[in-house]
Amino acid sequence: MLKYQKVANDLAQKIEAKVYPERLPKEDELIAAYGVSRNTIRSALDILTNQGIIRRIQGSGYFVSFHPDRLNNVINMSNKYGLRDLGVETPIISKVLTLEVIPATKRTADFLQCRPGTPLYHVLRLRYKNNELKLESMK
Repeated sequence: MLKYQKVANDLAQKIEAKVYPERLPKEDELIAAYGVSRNTIRSALDILTNQGIIRRIQGSGYFVSFHPDRLNNVINMSNKYGLRDLGVETPIISKVLTLEVIPATKRTADFLQCRPGTPLYHVLRLRYKNNELKLESMK
């Protein structure tokens, strides 16, 4: 696993554990804490931003967008980043059981920053890693 992937994983775990409930430390503080370069920190933050876990507010820093336990079973699939960016090497095989379009509820619309009623894809799938069924959770 590359340095930026390790940093991204560690930051994600700290967000989940609510070490950072609202806001992440400044870039300089993260550089000092992890002993890595600014580019490494920015690459790690880019992964978390693209996963929808944090958001950047220009001039203010990085803020937690949501805690994984706040809205289970919702994954932002609109970005180009995936498990490989987080250092997952083993291929994961998916078997889609159902695929349907459903209207966004108010709660889901707030999370995804869209309007209630917006058509969303609802996917129910099984995922396998090393030919073993993996039970997933956002936690």
